[in-house]
Amino acid sequence: MATIDRIHSDYWLVRKQVLDVRALFTEGSEYEYTNGYNWRAFIATGLPMLPIFPGSLAEHHTTS
Repeated sequence: MATIDRIHSDYWLVRKQVLDVRALFTEGSEYEYTNGYNWRAFIATGLPMLPIFPGSLAEHHTTS
């Protein structure tokens, strides 16, 4: 569910309901991946997880 929320937030709040459809299929555009990976997506997903990571490790360690 978090992924679809991120997509909706990007579309409605960040891009203001405007997508460059032609750029979706154009090399060198803002939508192009680098070597098959969208690094911005990795950062956008991983960065919010950093603050909870130590707590998750501590919880896993105490329950094991």
